[in-house]
Amino acid sequence: WRDINYRCFRQKSRARTELEGYIYSEMDITSGGRVAVAVITRDDIERIGASDDDLDNLSSLITQIKGVEVGALLTETTKRGDFKVSMRSGKYNVSEICAIFGGGGHAGAAGCTLHDTTAARAAGIVRRAIEEKINA
Repeated sequence: WRDINYRCFRQKSRARTELEGYIYSEMDITSGGRVAVAVITRDDIERIGASDDDLDNLSSLITQIKGVEVGALLTETTKRGDFKVSMRSGKYNVSEICAIFGGGGHAGAAGCTLHDTTAARAAGIVRRAIEEKINA
């Protein structure tokens, strides 16, 4: 059972590990460490050689950082210029933030999609919406 448990729950592909490292090294942390936003473009995914399985549940990594109250991961879809936003928080209702962009979900985990934009613009829009919420 130990081997099965390891392969199912703990083992990661090399691409998944590279994605995690990329997120940690490239994320933008603002608001005194309370907000963290990371972006993965389609070019990043292709360069790393990641599969859809490797992308699964990456957004939860961001809020594991001490002090981060709201985390968002923006992942470019196969339609370049469209970004899937996955937001997490243990303190704020991120569903309300995602609703601004036509999305939804639960208080602690929500999502939306931004269309026809750049990575930098998408990240800025999401970061500002989060900061408005936590500073209200």
